[in-house]
Amino acid sequence: MVNTVQAAWITLVLVPVSVIGFLGSVLAARSALRRNEDPQGWVKPLRGLSLVLVVLVALVNMTATGVQ
Repeated sequence: MVNTVQAAWITLVLVPVSVIGFLGSVLAARSALRRNEDPQGWVKPLRGLSLVLVVLVALVNMTATGVQ
């Protein structure tokens, strides 16, 4: 089990990282589409990793608060 202090620190660290990664990938993809080019190879994996981090934070917070 994860206690609430650990869940708070995990949230404070992972949420900004995932938001920055997601926004960076979205902006890079949009910029490439405006230039009529394919997005770079790192865009989709970074977007996927960012979404996985958000789901991980949600699961950690649910287990820390006892939501089942």
